[in-house]
Amino acid sequence: MLATPISPACPLGSAIPALVPHAISVSLPTWQDVIGYEEGEKRVVETMQTGYPRFFVHRSIQKVILAGRT
Repeated sequence: MLATPISPACPLGSAIPALVPHAISVSLPTWQDVIGYEEGEKRVVETMQTGYPRFFVHRSIQKVILAGRT
């Protein structure tokens, strides 16, 4: 089991590739982060900037939804 992140340059929750608005991959650098994601841990899920559309509502879509509620 890995005790340290694979790539410290990709912090937890950052989009992969970085700075691409339509990225759907997200950094889960440690095994504990992967487990935290699967268990819905707040520290992981709230840090995620993006994710696969089947499991994550993209931030741009979230903004549209919130704008429609006002």
